[in-house]
Amino acid sequence: MKEMITPENIIFNRRQLLCGTVLVAANCLVPSSSLAKLSRLHQQIFRNITKSLWIWQTPLDQLPKVLDYAQRWNFKTLNYSIIPQEHSRLLGFNSSTVKMINKARRQGNFKFIALSGAPNWAYHGEQTPETIINLLKIHRDIGGLFDGIHLNIEPHKLKGWRGAKRRQLAEGYYQLVKIIAEQTKELKIPLNSTMYPAYARVAVPSLGSSILKSVIPYLTSVSISAYRNNPRHSFRIASLTLRQLASAETHWWMGVATHKTRNEKKTSYKNQSAAYFIESLSKLDTMARATRARKNYAGITIQHYGSVMRLTG
Repeated sequence: MKEMITPENIIFNRRQLLCGTVLVAANCLVPSSSLAKLSRLHQQIFRNITKSLWIWQTPLDQLPKVLDYAQRWNFKTLNYSIIPQEHSRLLGFNSSTVKMINKARRQGNFKFIALSGAPNWAYHGEQTPETIINLLKIHRDIGGLFDGIHLNIEPHKLKGWRGAKRRQLAEGYYQLVKIIAEQTKELKIPLNSTMYPAYARVAVPSLGSSILKSVIPYLTSVSISAYRNNPRHSFRIASLTLRQLASAETHWWMGVATHKTRNEKKTSYKNQSAAYFIESLSKLDTMARATRARKNYAGITIQHYGSVMRLTG
């Protein structure tokens, strides 16, 4: 009799890994054909994993192609970075782009989340960035266009983070999330944020608690950017983040990168095969469902559209 695969009994060999996702039968067989091409089994696994997609620096003209890709691979949450120059395309009920977004939300059951952020925002913690002001105005004027706002601020990428200004940036990040949360709460729109493992270690000076613990009361969900192209390594560097999330009510996504990164040999799936990428997602999903923080696990979030489309087709 074959041993049943459960979240408490994670199997890491390749044959059982493909069956490890809770959404694929435990007695499935890996096709004997080469994995150079995406097999039907891999396609099924990829579709069945709960996942969200980042669409970064992609013009709204590409939205039909994005929606087609998302529908083909069963992405239901789209985090779309809308550049300020294109905000005008979202003004008015009769905008063709607005109609397309609302149709996708209504008929395709997509969640359309506005993604925005920049590291230097953390230097101006009590001042709402103009981009956020504009996105919230669009949402209000249209009568509800977005299913959330996702902040991708990343203060750790600034030089000051490695020096004496880290405390200032941590405080600014916290204050900024807090002030934006007041505005999103008024509009009854969820606020989400990217969360790097370092944010579970660095404290907010005015509170004494970590950045993560300080901001999660204001957030509906976080995306953990523990970017590694090895699932075990991802969970190792995210371990403290997950421990702090275990006692919170905030939902969390496990992030993976498929684009060019600073140290892509370790951090990105960009140069990996599609088969290995999907096997790794299956493993990540199984491991996430076995953590102490599993009750609020939302799925895997993939950064980003252009690179994952080239990887999976």
